[in-house]
Amino acid sequence: MNARRVRATRFNLFFLTALIVVGFVVQLLRQPIEASGQLIVRVLDIGQGDAILVTTPERDQILIDAGPGAEAVPVILRFLPAKRLTLVVATHNDADHIGGFPGLFERIQVDEVWLSGAIHTTQTFQAWLRAVQSSGAKVQIVKAGVERLIGTTRLIVLHPFEDFTGRRPDENHDATLVVKLTYGLTSALFTGDLDEKQEAALVARDSASLGATLLKVSHHGSEHGSTDAFLEAVHPKYGAISAGAENRYGHPHAQALERLAEHGIETYRTDLQGTLTFVSDGLSFHASSEK
Repeated sequence: MNARRVRATRFNLFFLTALIVVGFVVQLLRQPIEASGQLIVRVLDIGQGDAILVTTPERDQILIDAGPGAEAVPVILRFLPAKRLTLVVATHNDADHIGGFPGLFERIQVDEVWLSGAIHTTQTFQAWLRAVQSSGAKVQIVKAGVERLIGTTRLIVLHPFEDFTGRRPDENHDATLVVKLTYGLTSALFTGDLDEKQEAALVARDSASLGATLLKVSHHGSEHGSTDAFLEAVHPKYGAISAGAENRYGHPHAQALERLAEHGIETYRTDLQGTLTFVSDGLSFHASSEK
């Protein structure tokens, strides 16, 4: 073999090796996101209430609220193929947030339930307690500071600040669980029915912790929530409002919608667009709707 052919062969081998190495490095850099898949947040169209279903990259499923009643159950089950929830979060004791849980728990397996510990006197609350007790799930009373890692998805409780175990708060919303979920560089803030009083307390306590890509707009878009200070602290790209079509409360209120628009938040509504889906690859969310 002459010198020119040797040099050509060596160059080809070097070039081929370089391509393999570069390809390996690129694949290695991409691997954490591709291997863990996608995080899916669905704000379900269940009428005047909340039901948010999170599917992690590892296919664990987390349900935040299940209202307003039995009519929510088939909607939730449509997106729950394994009939199993790794975690259930009940933000507070209003019927439009817990009314669907008893019927749902009869049909699925639940591993763990997060509660504020606050009590109520309604029949809906009593039915909810019985459902939890008979489910066999692990029950945790949580408050600000509690964290949980489910695969590559982290959840942290930001509110309430005090333990409400066995107590009935002056207002149900005082005991609302606020949970922030983080996956990669993206995050979502779930706010239950926070009103301006609780929002102000969160901003005053630690506004930096509130930042999120996606905001589940509090209290179905009530004028009493989504204050300017709170929206500035969260600074989300997307807002999701769960409200029933032509509901008797007039949710979402024009004042809240105006504030969301003024802050440049791309807002989606179940009353107009059906079930809302937000998909994260760990770098950014992509939003879509049923209608």
